[in-house]
Amino acid sequence: MAGRRRGRYPPEYKERMIELVRAERSPGSLAREFEPSEQTIRNWAKQADLDEGLRSDGLTTDARKELVELKRENKRLRMERKRDAGAKAAPDLVNRDFSAGGPDRLWVADITYVPTWAGWLYLAVVLDAWSRRIVGWAMAPRMPAALVGDALAMAIARRQLKDGVVHHSDQGSQYTSLAFGRRCREAGVVQSMGSVGDANYEKLNHAA
Repeated sequence: MAGRRRGRYPPEYKERMIELVRAERSPGSLAREFEPSEQTIRNWAKQADLDEGLRSDGLTTDARKELVELKRENKRLRMERKRDAGAKAAPDLVNRDFSAGGPDRLWVADITYVPTWAGWLYLAVVLDAWSRRIVGWAMAPRMPAALVGDALAMAIARRQLKDGVVHHSDQGSQYTSLAFGRRCREAGVVQSMGSVGDANYEKLNHAA
């Protein structure tokens, strides 16, 4: 056929092509008779088989959508965690050594995100390096500095703090904000920061 239409085909059209393939019409013969290319028809048939559980050598349509959304959310997370050019990072007092001589001497903080039926939620946590237990957390649909501040506030309220507990995080904009730094100073918490985007929990687990 001279020239093929490029663009989206309606679902009914795709379903008809898939039915014909399953009726043992070859994608090559269908491509010669209709507009889509042979490879396009093969892809439609393969995806339909994956979605219906007839084969397992690829991702279902739902899984593909989830993967795209995860990549989009991961990109947004990296952008929102990026430290502002004018923000000052605290020194790294931990230097990858997550051992602690007792409880509430070293806290390790991080932000992650979790999928829910209502969309993505950001979870800020504070973990005690001695007990490996979460001592503070906060959750919200966005990542303002108040999110990590709320997690810190919970940790402070739940523990019998002594001045000098080290709060270690990455250099994300939430942790380098003036508001969070002020809250730490008021509570007698000493800030420590690794590099931007450090996976603090992963390193802490490896140190266990």
